[in-house]
Parts: sequence; C-alpha cells; structure tokens
Amino acid sequence: MYRLAVLSYQLGHTQRALVYKAYYEKRRGAKKQEVKGYELEAVNGLADLVIQAAVLARQLGYSFSDLVKLGIRRLEEYLESGR
Repeated sequence: MYRLAVLSYQLGHTQRALVYKAYYEKRRGAKKQEVKGYELEAVNGLADLVIQAAVLARQLGYSFSDLVKLGIRRLEEYLESGR
C-alpha cells in the first residue's frame, strides 16, 4: 500500500498549489508569474494524481479504463440527480 502514501502525498501537494493559486488570484498586486507558477504546479499535480491512480489500479488488478468509465457513469448519475 506504499502507492496509497504516494497518492496521498500528491493530493496534498496539488491541494496546496490550488489554494495558493486561488489566494494569489485574489490578492492585489500579485504577480502573474506567481499565479501561473501555482497553476502549472496544480495541473502537473492533477496529471500525477491520475497516473498514481492508474498505477494503484494496476497493482490491485483493476482495469484503469474500466474504472474511468465507471467514474464517468457515476458522475453523470450524480449530475442528473441534481444533488
């Protein structure tokens, strides 16, 4: 379950980047470079999260593409429910 630790770390890193990006977007006098830097970190973090999830799925013997399809179906059901 080492992969779960890596996934958790990556999630925290991505969350940090998103929080700082939002903070600097609202801050007066913030440099566009600061916002762009955190945005890049967040995008890279999200991409890394996807890959970590794919690796975990593979280690557990699940098809990542089947999991993605299931996730999309569940999202659609959620959106249709109006919650």
